[in-house]
Amino acid sequence: GDPLPQISARTYNLATEGGTFGQNLKVFRPGDLITAERRAFIPGVVMTPSSTEGFRTNLGILNPSTTAGAQVLVTLWAEDGSGSLAEATIYVSPYRLWQADLANRLGLADVEAHGTLELQLLSGEGVVAYESVVDNQTQDPILVPAILELKRD
Repeated sequence: GDPLPQISARTYNLATEGGTFGQNLKVFRPGDLITAERRAFIPGVVMTPSSTEGFRTNLGILNPSTTAGAQVLVTLWAEDGSGSLAEATIYVSPYRLWQADLANRLGLADVEAHGTLELQLLSGEGVVAYESVVDNQTQDPILVPAILELKRD
């Protein structure tokens, strides 16, 4: 229903045997912002201790504000519902993209973990977030954007 064109992009790597592999990049709109009033969730987190087998998950947080920094509380919930595996507060400078390997940032580099991320804005005007789950053997990525909590009236 939006009359404006929606922009899309793809990032890719050249494969040694020929061809490319990569992922679509989602363009975020103002309605996608994680704000103090709306948490977001990202399912499908996978972390494997091996750097050549299994998967790793990178977390990206974009702060579109040109003036205000943002603090985001990131909590990793266990896939089996047993509780929180780890949490960290991440600061993102104004008009910057922050991205890091989630296992290293949460202190879980030597752990196999599967779960869902919860993101809560502690300060700032709003952020958008995504995860990139990467196959450690092929380096093939899968982009998973954050899903906003439903508004409650």
